[in-house]
Amino acid sequence: MNWSSSQQVIFPITIVVSIILGIAIYYLLKDKSEKAKELPFKIISAVCILGEITKQIYYIVRGTYTAWYLPFHFCSMFLVWFALAAFGKGKVKKVGYQMSFITSVGLFLALMITPSTILLNSTDVLGQVNWDNFHQLHSFYYHFLVCFFGFLIPLLKRPIPTIKDFKALIVPLYAWLITGSIMANIFNTNYANLLIGDDMGPIDILRTDYHYLLYMVAVMGLYTLAMVIVLGVITMVKEVNVCRLKKKTKSA
Repeated sequence: MNWSSSQQVIFPITIVVSIILGIAIYYLLKDKSEKAKELPFKIISAVCILGEITKQIYYIVRGTYTAWYLPFHFCSMFLVWFALAAFGKGKVKKVGYQMSFITSVGLFLALMITPSTILLNSTDVLGQVNWDNFHQLHSFYYHFLVCFFGFLIPLLKRPIPTIKDFKALIVPLYAWLITGSIMANIFNTNYANLLIGDDMGPIDILRTDYHYLLYMVAVMGLYTLAMVIVLGVITMVKEVNVCRLKKKTKSA
């Protein structure tokens, strides 16, 4: 893990605080109504949305606004999944929770492995709370709130996906990829490497030497593979837990 000196201090503290807060929320709400258990997700979703609106205003006020700040990045899609989970109903709500869980797991792993590509130097200015540092402070709290949202999902027994949900979840994933690709081309801005493969290694050869559509097919294939792997791991973990519970029940 390539953590900076500030990240080596901030990350463990943030993770421990998140775990303690999550457990506290669990015990506070475990015997409460389903409506009460939804409250933390509504609050986090609302805070993230307000943070995004404030971010847009921040760059407009500073006169530095460009298409790069439009919410079409990989991390921007959490705003959609969270809103569906927190405020949706029925199948839409279920998909929102499941997509939130999958993508928050992926984000957490990315944060732990290559944090600087996501947070840049935001952990270096956490002690300097002022308007000039808003964009860095927002980056830090937003990404860790996303991870915390995902952490609360199993704690509060919200819908967790398995490999059986693949067909239902691939639709919103592809919808985001296609939308992001269209917006990237309209604004000529490389949202999530959907315009050019700066961070995609040899896959970008498909774009430079052949055709952009081949490149996008490959990118969608990578996202699909990542989803299958995450769903497979989640499914195995759930099956192991089910087996353990059955053994405990028989022994009792």
